[in-house]
Amino acid sequence: MSDETPGTGGTTVRSMALALPVARPAEKTETPIWAHLVERIKAEDPAAFEAVIDLVRDAGWRLACQHLNDAHQAQDVLQEAYIVVFTRIHTLREPTSFRSWFLRIVVNLCRNARRAKGRRPLLSAEDALPEPLLADTDRFEERIDSDLSMRQALTGLSDLERTSILLRDYLQLSYQEMADILRVPLGTVKSRLNAARKHLLKCLRGGER
Repeated sequence: MSDETPGTGGTTVRSMALALPVARPAEKTETPIWAHLVERIKAEDPAAFEAVIDLVRDAGWRLACQHLNDAHQAQDVLQEAYIVVFTRIHTLREPTSFRSWFLRIVVNLCRNARRAKGRRPLLSAEDALPEPLLADTDRFEERIDSDLSMRQALTGLSDLERTSILLRDYLQLSYQEMADILRVPLGTVKSRLNAARKHLLKCLRGGER
């Protein structure tokens, strides 16, 4: 299935989705490192816990912040995710899949938070954008309008649709990583993403004057 969903006038949903503030590509940490760190955590090595969290903190923060539209609630979710990791790391059967496991925890906690609190109001542009992007003044000024309209459009998506868009077009994860996080087959990941992009484009068009 193509990674592009056509819109009108040559516009694609992927190009619209990529108007999201750009996250750095997910780190391609060598799998032996994951396995080594996880085994050290299971052996109650606090330095290993800090090291593995450092590797996933950025992706977890960006995912939670965009999912919830609330920087403070995103921070609370991350802290809860770290506690889950610390207390349930012994249940992880495949240490090399730690990152997918961690991001699945974040996604599930975000869903719980949204259900508990209801949809959150949009943040101001400066509060919602990750710090690295705020530091890039030219890019921030250039993309502020599309960023705000994109956040508005994302609130019109279901949790599954929003998660699919954020994992693929924001965090730039592979289809396999998405399948691991969402616990669905690869074909389902691609069909859900295609449907999510179509819905996102519809929401964006609905905001046009």
